Amino acid sequence: MPRAQRNKAWVVTVNMGYGHQRATAPLASLSPTLKAITANDYEGIPEADKLIWDQSESFYYFISRLKDKNALGRFIFSIFDKYQNISEFHSANKEVAPTLQLRKLYSQLKRGWGKHLIEKLAKRPLPLVTSFFSIAYMAEYFNYPCQIYLIVTDSDISRAWAPLQPSRTKIKYLAPTDRAVERLKTYGIKSENIIYTGFPLPPGLVGKKSLIAKRNLKARMARLDPENSYSSLYSSLMTSYLGKSSNIGARKREPVSLAFVVGGAGAQVDIGLQILRSLAGLIRKNKIHLYLVSGISEKANQDFLKEITRLRLGKFLGKSIFSLFRYNKEEYFSEFDKLLGKLDILWTKPSELSFYGALGLPIIIAPPVGSQEVQNRKWLLGIGVGTDQLSPSYTQEWLPKMIKDGHLAGAAMQGFIEMERGGTENIIKIIER
Repeated sequence: MPRAQRNKAWVVTVNMGYGHQRATAPLASLSPTLKAITANDYEGIPEADKLIWDQSESFYYFISRLKDKNALGRFIFSIFDKYQNISEFHSANKEVAPTLQLRKLYSQLKRGWGKHLIEKLAKRPLPLVTSFFSIAYMAEYFNYPCQIYLIVTDSDISRAWAPLQPSRTKIKYLAPTDRAVERLKTYGIKSENIIYTGFPLPPGLVGKKSLIAKRNLKARMARLDPENSYSSLYSSLMTSYLGKSSNIGARKREPVSLAFVVGGAGAQVDIGLQILRSLAGLIRKNKIHLYLVSGISEKANQDFLKEITRLRLGKFLGKSIFSLFRYNKEEYFSEFDKLLGKLDILWTKPSELSFYGALGLPIIIAPPVGSQEVQNRKWLLGIGVGTDQLSPSYTQEWLPKMIKDGHLAGAAMQGFIEMERGGTENIIKIIER
């Protein structure tokens, strides 16, 4: 993003998992500081405010990890998840009544939670863009003097995303899907306050008129469909989206690149270990490149490296097996974006990474964690971009078959065609207006 974009808006996020920061990262250069402000960890944050945020973050990670523990953990998680339940959608169903979670949030606002941050930003009035609803509510509650924009980070959302009195809010919602748009209406948000933008993806992966995404998809299709069987069936469609050179005939067989991504709370490491054990033979033969993405979870990274050593795959590190770990999120996001440009298959729980299918990445869906991810999974399956994982312990059997029959090549094209890639550009245009 050009440096000239600076001084357009305050970009505010929260350090809780990856989703909220991944949504604001492409917009950070709009800010006077060229960085997003982290609402739960900014310079000068009052101790009372930080305590509330820290308690929320600790609870978030504790609950997220519980589901992987045992039957009792899954039971406790299910009780918590009822508070963020997303009901079956019907446009006639109006759900204006606030939840217990929302009432508690506003009781904290009444005691001054977030007032310091909003007053600090108001000293230099600029539009405020945030990816977390609590921050938008703070801004509105404490009379922030400029427009407030809230980026929705899931394909469908719970009642917590609408304030106590939805019909009176002036918050502008930036929605990533048609379903999120319609859901907000059922919560009482006025249509003029909802804008369909798509999810903000890194500009370095999209490029002007999706040129970078098109280039990456062409290379990806050559690896996912080496015999050109799928591409020949859809040659006119591919030519329409990728240009005349998309149907490139005989293709050199190159190893397919697969990334398994651990969640923000370090969840689902065991799935990655099962994938690693199953694909060990193909890794040794350089028939697949496996990326184990630990994010900023040092424990997950150590677990992966220990298993690589146990399987005697150490000499293949950096060749046909890779480990992506960084100590901070800024470095992790940067390295992960570089990986996505050359990746063929993304294996992840249906988090905010669901929206990266728009780049032409087929998604293998790990079990969802929480109601919002359940909805993201339904969305991915509905548009043909995602496919549920089969047994990770038998990946070496079913994954090559999915590649050979064109299933993943088709999913790649579906994501590129059906999903909105211009979220970042759309949001910037809205703010500039």
